[in-house]
Amino acid sequence: MSWQPWTFTDPFIAYTPIRAEEMNPNLNGISASFNYVANELDKFRPRMPSNFNGNIEIQDSTYISTLLGVDENGNMALIDQSAFKAAGDKDFTIKKSSDQQFTISGDNHADWFMLNYEAVNDENIVVVVGPAITNVDGVDAAAPATTIIFTQDSATPLIFVPLEGVTIKSPGFLKAYGQNSTVTLIAVDQYTWVLGGDVLPAEAIV
Repeated sequence: MSWQPWTFTDPFIAYTPIRAEEMNPNLNGISASFNYVANELDKFRPRMPSNFNGNIEIQDSTYISTLLGVDENGNMALIDQSAFKAAGDKDFTIKKSSDQQFTISGDNHADWFMLNYEAVNDENIVVVVGPAITNVDGVDAAAPATTIIFTQDSATPLIFVPLEGVTIKSPGFLKAYGQNSTVTLIAVDQYTWVLGGDVLPAEAIV
């Protein structure tokens, strides 16, 4: 016995007999193309609530280590599992530091730095700002919404220097206003941060 490929594109062929003879009068003959059935399965869509009005069509992308969910625009999407874990709740951790310079990234989410370095000469406290990337279970993932707080706890000026490819948006200079001032860095996306709080204004405020 040899198998022949299915040559029909129409899944329902009228008057096609099937072996269950007693069913033929009821079904009027029926046959199905496996290709048709497979294509129908490929079009499977998750059953959403009746009030869901987002887009169910998921954009082509890698699906490894992802979660099926609804994105910020209300559409079905594949969400990176590592990024999802990184966005979990975390209480702020206060870190007192006397370092003159250090680098931050997405791994510093919810850190509050109290910076008390005392300059010997004409120095600044320098915070080098890297991409908002965090490591979750050994996997690097983008960490938008990373929030880091800095308090200038000494008279030494506090400035922020972005690494190449990183942008810091600020209403003034990339510098804290002065001693006891507090500023916040929030990641908009992987390579963009916003500096807010007690920022030294670019123009004098009268």
